[in-house]
Amino acid sequence: MKKHIFMAYVIMSLIGLLVVSGFSYWSQSTKASVAIQLIEAAEATEASITDIEHRTSIRLASLSTAKEFLSLGHEWSGILGIPSARAVTAEGKQLIYQTEGKVGQTKLQIRLIGVPEPHNISVYLVISLEGKRIHAQDIERAYEKVVGKTKSRGLIPQFSTCIRGIYNDTLSDGWQEARINKVFALLQAQEVERLQDESVTSISGYTTQWKPYIITNDQKMNVQVATHVDSLNQLTRITLGTPIITAEY
Repeated sequence: MKKHIFMAYVIMSLIGLLVVSGFSYWSQSTKASVAIQLIEAAEATEASITDIEHRTSIRLASLSTAKEFLSLGHEWSGILGIPSARAVTAEGKQLIYQTEGKVGQTKLQIRLIGVPEPHNISVYLVISLEGKRIHAQDIERAYEKVVGKTKSRGLIPQFSTCIRGIYNDTLSDGWQEARINKVFALLQAQEVERLQDESVTSISGYTTQWKPYIITNDQKMNVQVATHVDSLNQLTRITLGTPIITAEY
């Protein structure tokens, strides 16, 4: 239940950011080294990092037909060097082209979303790279390759980065906050806002360690760290994201 509540919070935060700020300040795509900085900061608090994810969503030029949509999907499959999907599927009224492959030890997935409009089809490209902590360097190389490929097409990808890990104990509120505060200190980040209850702590902030940031409540923000107790497995989970956490925690 708590997971659903806090996932809703993340979604509402995303909506709020769009409504309040109207736009994001992204002069560059998130640097690959950001993931390593997040990992090292979390591991300094005795967290065991398990998963790494980079994700971006890019609006592309509108199309006229589903056939053009499928052709565009095949084109992007070729650009990123992964297998092509055979057909376009539907999710409600949306057109979906989805496929995935491997770049070394990194899972690379692309998802084209087509939104029918009165006179054309609006198109969005979602690219995600996922992998395990032990393959961090491989993930960074794959990330750099994808950034290069998208930039070569005249696009500027705005990647979010998400790091997941665990503490092998159920931490109290105070210990969760202490771990997050240490991460913030190592990243030289200042707190902007927080959400906290008896088992979950989520703190958002701003650091000058990397340039990209968004605006929330008239303040810069580019890092978010959340912890929650997993009573079933007797451990505490930690999730770090930049500029915010975009995955369920």
